[in-house]
Amino acid sequence: MSPTKQPRLTRSQLVTIITDYYVFLTKFYISPSALKYPPPEGWPNITVETTKDLDKAPIVIDLIKHLPYIDEAQANEMVTNIHYKSDVVDYSVLTPERFADEIVFNGEEGLRWWVEDMEREKKESEEENDESQEEEDEEGDDEDDEENSPADETTPNWWDGDNPDNIILPNMIVLAKGYESGGRDIILDVFKAVIHEDMIRCNLLPSVEIAAFFHDLRCKLESLKYVPVPGDDFYEDVPELDKGEDLEVRHLTAKQRDEMSPSHVSAHDAKQYQKIYRWYGWPGEAYNKEGALVAIEEYRRCVRECEDEVEEWQEQGRANMATA
Repeated sequence: MSPTKQPRLTRSQLVTIITDYYVFLTKFYISPSALKYPPPEGWPNITVETTKDLDKAPIVIDLIKHLPYIDEAQANEMVTNIHYKSDVVDYSVLTPERFADEIVFNGEEGLRWWVEDMEREKKESEEENDESQEEEDEEGDDEDDEENSPADETTPNWWDGDNPDNIILPNMIVLAKGYESGGRDIILDVFKAVIHEDMIRCNLLPSVEIAAFFHDLRCKLESLKYVPVPGDDFYEDVPELDKGEDLEVRHLTAKQRDEMSPSHVSAHDAKQYQKIYRWYGWPGEAYNKEGALVAIEEYRRCVRECEDEVEEWQEQGRANMATA
């Protein structure tokens, strides 16, 4: 990080953006009691000494010391999910030993591999160039200068003439770790104030300015394109409800669930959860959060009963085949 440059956003601005998103989630489906705020001086376990093995820039340590977190004690209810298969990392509970543990760096793998690939490609490119290509290089200088010149202020992800693809790992911190295929690793570049979103076993998405990233998430949750179900799942890319669409919840029988493909069953359930949230007023001011969560839990109970019934049929079928 150049000493002549300043971070795009202050610590206070970053904390405000992240806090606002977490508070929004408490209005939707997370219990307000799950949101933990740091004391005025910051979390006492996060100091220069306790994080010395983390290999992070001072601005990163200062940020995580003053961030709010979602209590891991309720992780089994999936309240720590802030995106699809993505759990908030709670740095406020880590010991010095945990900060030194490699598991803390989980979530950065995609970025690390990307950096390694870029460095390897750069080295290979340099080895291929020689003096005999000087004339060709000069012809391409104009184009290169135009492509690599600092972008204006309207260009996304550029800051102080820096290249958004220039990854400096000590400036990065994992805000949320993904799990399973498609889960999201959410990594913040504290200096540039951009989010890198890595889809596990899929691809690393282009960086996005932090305020825009969380605004987009909020919009998808308000429109119910993303449908969180506490204790169960987090559905994404759910088709939005049509204006005036019937909000009656329709349950599948155990027989129907057994006959349908898993993807069709999942799509049906996501649509019913979506209807429940909308029926109880989401995202309006009259939203009845308690009523919505009770109705969602009741639907989950019916689903579990059907799944248990299907499992009994399957076990009986296997037993019959074994004795035939």
